[in-house]
Amino acid sequence: MYFSSPGADGKYYGYWAEAESSEPCAADLQFPNIRTNAWGKLDLSFDYDGNYWSGLWGYCNAEPTKEFAGERGGTLQTRSTQAEIKAVAAAHLLGMPYGETTADVMENIVSVSFGADTLCSGPDNWTVEVYVRATADSDGITGKMVVDDASAEPVCTGLPFMQ
Repeated sequence: MYFSSPGADGKYYGYWAEAESSEPCAADLQFPNIRTNAWGKLDLSFDYDGNYWSGLWGYCNAEPTKEFAGERGGTLQTRSTQAEIKAVAAAHLLGMPYGETTADVMENIVSVSFGADTLCSGPDNWTVEVYVRATADSDGITGKMVVDDASAEPVCTGLPFMQ
């Protein structure tokens, strides 16, 4: 993988390249250590701690549409996307104190990552970290929600006011 600096949105944009591909490109491109017709664009985002990543990739100059995710030490294949899990979490958190609008809730979700479930002690699943700033009327909230990868339903939560 070859990346430039992160964009203003915090994503990394770049290319993947291999010696061969099931969908070779019409043109060869020269990368630092390979010249090949097996390449494509990719977008990559990291979680808050930089331990997990997810993104989109595509063949040649096509816009990236194929999903991938990984962690330090390997690539993960998930059933749900990071965006789907964030939307599910936002729908379950909608309302005070997490936010009166979906946009408010989304701002309070600080990371969505796939991996070991340390909250519920279950199988690998999605962990959604939430941080709500303290106000004059309420204390801040910090906690997590675990969402099942297969069903995209909440499994358990370490957040107040959530069942």
